[in-house]
Amino acid sequence: MLLPREDFQPLLHAAKAGSKEALGEMLQPYGPLLKSLARKHLDRYLRSKTDEAELVQETYLEAMVTFQKFRGVSEGEWVVWLERILIHQVHAVNKRFRRTRKRDVGRETPLSANIAEGLESHEPEEESDARDKLLEVV
Repeated sequence: MLLPREDFQPLLHAAKAGSKEALGEMLQPYGPLLKSLARKHLDRYLRSKTDEAELVQETYLEAMVTFQKFRGVSEGEWVVWLERILIHQVHAVNKRFRRTRKRDVGRETPLSANIAEGLESHEPEEESDARDKLLEVV
């Protein structure tokens, strides 16, 4: 858990006045917390599609774009707001890759399984013949 920052209120006022630098300074300290939260909520099957750092970056972007909607006045409210944005990002990734037939990660098979099947189905002399034919072309 993070300790309260003494400089939060001045940064909040500056950010609400339009300072992008202040907003960036408000976001930066929460990267590790958000990354940990993303790791906790990201389905293991989706880790090949995105990672925690990408979700944190998407959260930062969304927070910057929608900052004017933030109505909180405390650092605790700020953290909860960022966490909710992150959870929304995780749900969006889940929806994108779980609920669409073409991108459904449940349909994927590990590459190692495909390679093993391919190796088992070939006879050594077939591989030798194929290699010879390839060398003739080259």
